[in-house]
Amino acid sequence: MPDLDEARSALNRHDWRTARAALAGAATVDELDVLATAAWWLDDGPAVFAARERLFRLLREAGDARRAARVAIQLAWDASFFLDDVPGARGWARRARRLLHGLDAEHDWAALLVCEAAFADDDFESVIAEARDLARRVGAFDCEMAAIALEGVGLVADGGVGEGMKLLDEAATAACAGELTDPVAITLACCAVLDACAQVSDYERATRWCDRFAVLCDCQNMSSLMAIGRCLYAPILVGRGRLDEAERLLRESMRRLDGVYPWPDGKAVVCLADVHARRGRFEDARALLEQAPDVPRARVVHAWLAFASNEDGSCVEHATAFLRQSDPGHHVDRARALELLSRAEARRGHGPQASAALAELKALADLIGTASLLASVELARAAIAEPGDPEAARASLEDAVMLFERGRTPFEAAQARIELARVLDRLGRSRAANEIRQQAQASLREITRADPVRGPLTARELEVLRLVAGGLTNPQIAEQLVVSKHTVHRHLANTMAKLEVGSRAAAVSRARELGILRV
Repeated sequence: MPDLDEARSALNRHDWRTARAALAGAATVDELDVLATAAWWLDDGPAVFAARERLFRLLREAGDARRAARVAIQLAWDASFFLDDVPGARGWARRARRLLHGLDAEHDWAALLVCEAAFADDDFESVIAEARDLARRVGAFDCEMAAIALEGVGLVADGGVGEGMKLLDEAATAACAGELTDPVAITLACCAVLDACAQVSDYERATRWCDRFAVLCDCQNMSSLMAIGRCLYAPILVGRGRLDEAERLLRESMRRLDGVYPWPDGKAVVCLADVHARRGRFEDARALLEQAPDVPRARVVHAWLAFASNEDGSCVEHATAFLRQSDPGHHVDRARALELLSRAEARRGHGPQASAALAELKALADLIGTASLLASVELARAAIAEPGDPEAARASLEDAVMLFERGRTPFEAAQARIELARVLDRLGRSRAANEIRQQAQASLREITRADPVRGPLTARELEVLRLVAGGLTNPQIAEQLVVSKHTVHRHLANTMAKLEVGSRAAAVSRARELGILRV
């Protein structure tokens, strides 16, 4: 028999598995409601839909239109998160609107407006503003923060990076401070800021937020949110040249999300292909891209692979297709595609086409203003200038190196140095060219080399595990590393999950078996 009291108690402790187990055979409205929430945090999409659709029917049969509308709104989000089914999400939102018609239910109207804004084809700005203002007026704080997160994403996509990031920081702060309780609001607040950071190469902000999200997820047992967050954080790590760490996160998250969330899984595959491409493993990269043919960003990686292989026609084809098919708000990927397009056209001798791509790239870089986008402008400008004015190309490449370094994108900085060395050779400055080329090659070796010693663990996780193996307690480790006890606990929890063990001692034993720790 279902034990609703036990399930609610487990839910309050964030013990999702116990809550679900206590509701075996759930049949009542309240039982199904709690069961759906537990299943949601356990990534069990089929169980979520089964419980909520049955719950919706029971509420409709009982004539409870207001509560049925709430469930319809939840199902709209479920359709998006679990199935990437925007038409299905819109359908459930329409059901909710029809049920709420004529009801004095302002909290529910605020929740519906946020949902409708997320899936709107047009009028996003007016709908999200209405949702935010209504939520604030009636005290629906979770709805207000969800609206603010969506509004921030919209502003960043439209080029309002400064104001958009302020809103995203606010929503993420509310999530990390424990002010939010609704799973959708928490997920939107956390994931939106990481996604936006990736779109504008704001690597420092993303790193800070991912650290805070890890603490939140550890405290509240939100492993699904952490897996999605890692997929969104991985491109940041790639951009910063931390390829080993990015690959570990991607593989772990892909394993965690396999068959659960379709949208981050495809993005993770493409991001992993980008890692392989940067390491020079072109065939591995192409094989991965075949697994995600419908992800627009795959075209950008294809374009880079083609450009690096001197297949300029293919590079132009992929870059042009991405620019035609992608969301205009994906600033970094669009900048990368425009840079590759301009450079490939210049290398083919198609000056007007190269200049047109450069002009579009410059307009985008001026709008966003980040150092890495401005560096891409200089890289493309150098490619156009080089045939007739190698000295101008040299100056642009020096500026590109400086801007890539300022933007903390070491792989791109190294690639720009290689181009600079080639131009210096052409100018007869072979000594300077050799020095710069050696510097670039050393940097690329450091970025692209794999580190088999740590296995699946990060450097910090391995450091903590070594101290555990030395007999130190969590407080002693925290004191030695000058971190909090909670941070130590989080590193150990991550380590045990990666090594698939259930205790500290088992983690040490397993790491020794794998050769990660020496006996």
